[in-house]
Amino acid sequence: MHLPAHTLPVELVRPVLDADVLSRADLRSCALVNHVFHAESIAVLYRNIEAGIIVTRHDKYGQPELVHPCTTILQKPWYANYVHCFSESSDVATIDPMLLIDFLAALRLCTHLRSFTWSFSPDAQTTRQERILIEYLAVLRRLRVPKLDIRGAPAALGAQVLTRLLYMDDLTSIGVQTRGSDVVRAESMAAALRERLTHFELAAREVGSRSYVPLFSRLRGLTSLTLRNITTRDVLEVLAVLPALTVLDTHFLVCAGSEARLPQPACQLQHLTIYVAGPSLRRLWTWIPQLVPRVGLQSLTVRNRGAVDTSVSARNWTVAPTFLRRIARIHGATLENLELDALYMTQGDFSFLCGACTLLERLACGLTECDMDAIGKAICGAQELRQLSVGFKVRLPRGHPTRYAEQWLRQEGSKLASMTLRNDVFQGAWVYRKADDERPAGAYYEISHSETEYNLYR
Repeated sequence: MHLPAHTLPVELVRPVLDADVLSRADLRSCALVNHVFHAESIAVLYRNIEAGIIVTRHDKYGQPELVHPCTTILQKPWYANYVHCFSESSDVATIDPMLLIDFLAALRLCTHLRSFTWSFSPDAQTTRQERILIEYLAVLRRLRVPKLDIRGAPAALGAQVLTRLLYMDDLTSIGVQTRGSDVVRAESMAAALRERLTHFELAAREVGSRSYVPLFSRLRGLTSLTLRNITTRDVLEVLAVLPALTVLDTHFLVCAGSEARLPQPACQLQHLTIYVAGPSLRRLWTWIPQLVPRVGLQSLTVRNRGAVDTSVSARNWTVAPTFLRRIARIHGATLENLELDALYMTQGDFSFLCGACTLLERLACGLTECDMDAIGKAICGAQELRQLSVGFKVRLPRGHPTRYAEQWLRQEGSKLASMTLRNDVFQGAWVYRKADDERPAGAYYEISHSETEYNLYR
């Protein structure tokens, strides 16, 4: 039965529009349906304001004019209550200087703002861009915004920008994407950030030769850290001065020279994500245990960006058995999530992990063997396993994924609800069905099947 749009309650409309699957064009169309759809669509449309959302339309006299969500906010100030994230670029001022005035005026109305992103233009004059940024920082300070991202920063931020950062007392999270590496090592930068930050993101396009310790020793209160283009040696040195850190997201970038005498991390990481870009992973298996030498790791994710490179030999993607056993020995009682993108392990290592990691809820990996019965036995030992993704080097025979997925998802006492076998995705859920000729009304456990085109495990 199809219900007319005007009869749908807000409790049904809101989660559909809020699912982050509709384009901005779709949301604008939904806003024209009725007052319920309009209110919920506007709330989603204005949640994120981006400088790039500029359209050209013609006024009643036929003259072209630039239109941006900020223009609408000034006309309808109550829309500002929906804005959580605001992104701005210095390019806007070059398109139309009057837009900058509207942006600042609209920004002052966004009292529920949670984050602000500023993007430097590589072509414009740095001094002029910093003057514009300073105007925004003054407004952000009054709005008490906790999160700030600076993209495409020059080699050194100006003194006035650092001064503004110094007086933003409510700032707890900052991200810096820089064209150089000196901007984050300056003592003035560290002084401006101070110890109130809990999250810091650093993405340097150039690998520097100086130490990052002077900066991070001033930020000892950090609990979450994202590092890009930082060598393995620098990462270990940084962890040695951050005792409160629990979340690390970084790249595996091997540096030349010995790492034998590096200090031990002062922190106890709970969530670790590593992006691997190179074809050789040999040193990765000794580096990860150096990052998490103490009990407490709950999530370990290795994103293999080299998985799409067909020239890389599969033998470079095999996980070292000694690494898996070391991780299980130290973190077997705490590890809940283990994702190894396009990285293979043997059937014996897979069975060992399922039995040794008693709290494991999600496991994603590749297997060098295709022994479905052995996989089923291993799953029986993983009592808390809820999501499983397994890749194979060869395509499974027709009907194999469905037959085994049905068997494993319906195992008595199993908590497994989601399973991916190479390209086949299975989801199990309890569904209420009305009575029909074949069965009475009630709740039934049903398994849905779909296929994914992208497969990490070729």
